[in-house]
Amino acid sequence: MAKKKNGSRRTPQHEEAASEKRRGRRPLTDKATTSQGPRVKARAERTERSSSRWLWYCRVQMELVLRAILSVLLPWQAVGYTLRVCSWNLLAQEYIRPAKYPWCPPTALDWESRKAGIEAQISKLDAGVLCLQEVDVRLWSDLCELLERNGYSRGILQDTKNHPVATAVFLHDKLPMEVHRVESRSRALIVCLDSTTAGGMDFLSSTANPVKPIYVCSLHLEAGMSSDHAEKRFSQLKSLWRRLKNQMRIDGVTEDDASVILAGDFNMRKSDPMYTTLQSGSLEAPKEAQKRKKGPTKVPKKIPKFVDVFRSSAVLMNAKEDDDGLSARLLKTHFCGEIIDFVMVSDAIGVQNSLIPNPWAATTRRQMIPCNSFPSDHLPIGADVTVSL
Repeated sequence: MAKKKNGSRRTPQHEEAASEKRRGRRPLTDKATTSQGPRVKARAERTERSSSRWLWYCRVQMELVLRAILSVLLPWQAVGYTLRVCSWNLLAQEYIRPAKYPWCPPTALDWESRKAGIEAQISKLDAGVLCLQEVDVRLWSDLCELLERNGYSRGILQDTKNHPVATAVFLHDKLPMEVHRVESRSRALIVCLDSTTAGGMDFLSSTANPVKPIYVCSLHLEAGMSSDHAEKRFSQLKSLWRRLKNQMRIDGVTEDDASVILAGDFNMRKSDPMYTTLQSGSLEAPKEAQKRKKGPTKVPKKIPKFVDVFRSSAVLMNAKEDDDGLSARLLKTHFCGEIIDFVMVSDAIGVQNSLIPNPWAATTRRQMIPCNSFPSDHLPIGADVTVSL
C-alpha cells in the first residue's frame, strides 16, 4: 500500500480520488456521493408517479372501452329504469301539541294510534324510494319494523348529532339498487345509489361500473316565512349543493350529467324567489334576488336546472279532471292549504307522471289533519321518473 509524503498510509479511497483527479474528473468524495442521494431519490419518485399516472390512464381507457361495448350489447341501458319516488313529512311525535290540532281527538295523536295510519298510507304509495321527514329518532326501531312489513328492509337515518328529529330514506326490496355512500347534513340526508346490479349486471366490478349513480336527497329546510328564515334555507341548500358536488367529484360525474332527486319539506311556497331560481338553474340568496329587481347585482351561482315534477311538461300535458271533478294538479301538501313540499329532479332525469296519493291534495281548502283517519299534518306526494342506467 502506498504511503503519503508525511509517512501515513494511503487508503483505497485516497488512491481512487487521486486517480480520478489525474483523469481530470471530480473526486468521488463522500460529500459528492451524499449530494447525489436526494437527486436519485427524486428521480425514483418521479418515475413512480409517472408509472401511477400511466396505470390510472390505462384503467380509465379500459373502462371507456367496456362502456362502449356494453352500450352496444345491452341496448336496455338507453331506455333507462322507471323509479317511483315519494316524499312525506310524518309529523314527529316530538312536535305534537294537542293545542295545535284542537279538532283532533287526543287519542288519535298517540304514536300507537298513528302507526296504523302511517302503515296504511305507505302501503298505498308502492314507492321504490321513500323520503321521510320529521322521523322521531327514539321511535326509529318501531318505524323500521312497520316499513319492513311493507317491503322496505333498507332504511337510512340521518345522523342528527343527538337532535330528536331526523330525515330518512327507505328503499324497497324490489329496487335493483344498492347504497354505496351516505352523508348527513344539518337539514338533509344524501344517499348515493349504485344501480350496478340492475338488469343482471352483477358480474361488473365497481371500477368498471357502466351506470351512473343516483343522488337522492331527503331534506327538511328551516320553517318560517320571514326574511331571516329564507336566508337560512338558502344557506342550507347552498351547503347541500356543495356536498353534492363533492359526491359527484368522487364518482367522476359532471354536474350537467348528474341524476339528482331533491324530495322533502322545503318550507317555502312557489312564490319564494329561491323556488324560481332552482327552476332556472341558479342558486341565489333571497336578498340578492330582491336587489336584482332594482338593478344589476352579482351573478348568482350556476347549478343544473331542477324541475318540479308537478310542473314538468309531461305532467302538465296530461293534466285533467278526474270523475269526481278534482284537478289532477297538486294544490296543497300542508293542512293550511298551501304547497310547501316538493319533489324536484335534475335535467338528467325524466318525469313520466306525478302522483297524488290522497285526493285532499287536489283541493285548496284547509284540511283538518291529523285526524282519526290520517296521521300527519302533511300529505304525501310522489312521481314516476326515468333514470338512465
